[in-house]
Amino acid sequence: MKTLLKRGQYTFDASAQMIEFLGVRPDLEWILLITNVTDQIVIYNPLSTSLGATLSNNRLTLEYVTTSMDDLDDLQIYIDIPVEKDYDDKNEILDNILTELKVISFLLSEGEDVDDIRESIKE
Repeated sequence: MKTLLKRGQYTFDASAQMIEFLGVRPDLEWILLITNVTDQIVIYNPLSTSLGATLSNNRLTLEYVTTSMDDLDDLQIYIDIPVEKDYDDKNEILDNILTELKVISFLLSEGEDVDDIRESIKE
């Protein structure tokens, strides 16, 4: 899921060429592009050999020299957070629940006692 991080989800330390992520722990490959909007300069682009970075302990250290920028400059940080899709497991669980409900419904229609069914489910 592509997301634009807002101020408050990161801090920028221009003199250290570092961005710290707050509330999100991205992998380096999730970070798509970082632009200093105030100065209109791309400061991270994984497709450029001169605009790379390293990520350690939720801190991104930029290769781009940001020392002339201000810590309060607005950054536009796009990340792509993968969404887990374990639908197969969920569908299997739902199918099992539906099957059990059909069995209970059948037993009730055959005159089984509700309390007996509850006791057998607990076992």
